[in-house]
Amino acid sequence: MQYNIFTVQVATIPKLVETDSGLLTTTFFAKLLNGKKGFPYYYMKTIAYGHTCTSILDLYNQGDYVLIEANVMTDKDTGDIILSVYKDHPIL
Repeated sequence: MQYNIFTVQVATIPKLVETDSGLLTTTFFAKLLNGKKGFPYYYMKTIAYGHTCTSILDLYNQGDYVLIEANVMTDKDTGDIILSVYKDHPIL
């Protein structure tokens, strides 16, 4: 699996969500800068599991910046791009 490092801004308040299988996740929308002309930002759905899930809930609010190691995935049903967070690194 290939992980990428992104600097993102938390665009929505992180929420705790329980999946159908009982796994706890944190979901929020992340704002990434767009390097091309047109829209200044990309908004991507972001999902975190495990220890990173609780870390994001405890440390970050809307508007905070964070470095994340994430795997870029696409939703099979909608085709939307999703960031699956592996690890977070706070920016002080």
